[in-house]
Amino acid sequence: MVASPPATAEQIQQTVERAIPYLEKESATWLSLRGCAACHHAGMPFWALGEADRQGYPIDKKFLSDKIESLLGSQEKLKSSRIFPDPTAPPDPRPQGRGLNMGLPFLAVGARAMPSLEEGQSKA
Repeated sequence: MVASPPATAEQIQQTVERAIPYLEKESATWLSLRGCAACHHAGMPFWALGEADRQGYPIDKKFLSDKIESLLGSQEKLKSSRIFPDPTAPPDPRPQGRGLNMGLPFLAVGARAMPSLEEGQSKA
């Protein structure tokens, strides 16, 4: 078997530039249709978009800012995203409802990738 040559800088740039709109679109679609911040449709795309921005790739900063605010703008928004348990809600009977919701650490990592967070976002 012959090893593939490493990707060129141009190939990497083209791949990232194709991925950014896809991440923005798919993350927005998931959040609007599902109404929850599943780890692979919120936190991880936020992390990737924040890193892309840091590397100088153009991203939709308003989209990212609006989505972070909708999830982390306050403790109430964090609870309504269903990624953080609401202590007043009935227990979640699903198997994934027990223990740690993995979306929460992913969202925390994604939020830390942002250049800055508002006070309410940091507290949430």
